Amino acid sequence: MTYENKIRYWGPMRTGSRIVTRFLTSIGFQGVHSHNLDWDGEEELWISVRNPYWRAVSWWIIRHGISHWIDGEGVRHEPQIMSFRDWVMSDNEYFNQGMDKEDNWDTINRLKHLNISPTYLIRSENVYEDLMTIPFINQRMTHHWEQNLKTIDIPHWKDHYKDEYKGLDYSTIYTEELAEMVWNKKQYETFGLYDKESWRNFR
Repeated sequence: MTYENKIRYWGPMRTGSRIVTRFLTSIGFQGVHSHNLDWDGEEELWISVRNPYWRAVSWWIIRHGISHWIDGEGVRHEPQIMSFRDWVMSDNEYFNQGMDKEDNWDTINRLKHLNISPTYLIRSENVYEDLMTIPFINQRMTHHWEQNLKTIDIPHWKDHYKDEYKGLDYSTIYTEELAEMVWNKKQYETFGLYDKESWRNFR
């Protein structure tokens, strides 16, 4: 998504990108929701990020804890049945990110490949607060936009969640061992925003 070819927004998979995309569309950004970064030399780059522990659970659920999922070509897929522990220890798409420099879903390595840095980071856990720190948004925010931002939600993904994963306390499925494995594999994508012990109190 772009704004007058000056600002590019990128929302990697499982970072709350649909909520941000929906809001940016309401204030004049052009384009459609995509997990790919198609960089064209814009003046600013905004990126959605997420705690790696929460993102790992979300990725696992979207592949293993839903009734079905639809890929980018509209093809329906049935979920595989795998515990979170087995998934963390497996060879999977989330943990294999970065092995291919052309991987458009791997945040850090994609930025390195293009030799660019984000202007602003939007944490999925603090969407409203982080968006409001961006001067472009803060200077243009009206009461209507502010209320729009606070109430925007994208419920349809969770409609496909199996009942046991709706409202799941993510910290309950972690052990010290699993948290250590996720951190060792994904700490490079935290941008220094998240703490190693944050899995203990995550919801």
